[in-house]
Amino acid sequence: MPSAKKENVEKKPVKKSTAKKSNPRAGQPRGHRVSLTYLNEPGKQVFVAGSFNDWDPTARQLVDAKGNGEYFVRFLLKKGVYQYKLIVDGQWILDPENPRTVANDLGGFNNVLEVAPDED
Repeated sequence: MPSAKKENVEKKPVKKSTAKKSNPRAGQPRGHRVSLTYLNEPGKQVFVAGSFNDWDPTARQLVDAKGNGEYFVRFLLKKGVYQYKLIVDGQWILDPENPRTVANDLGGFNNVLEVAPDED
């Protein structure tokens, strides 16, 4: 029986590419930081819903981190004009800290939030 000849092959380590993949959005801002604060007694469930999150009543929760009734959330939005409302223990309410409102299609009002571009 003929014998198979084995070659002595030296394995070289494979170098991983250090080149970064091209990102079409590189260098563009992802959004502007928006903060909302709501004051009430501790122990509430507080959310914000609006045109920026398809009016999802549980998408963004405001948190009372200190347990003192100061509910807070921070998120990113692109420049533009948005409508929103707060949901406190299941009840949709206007943000008492924001006097800007607009009539909605349900016979009530929504708060208005305008995110302006950064000034140079």
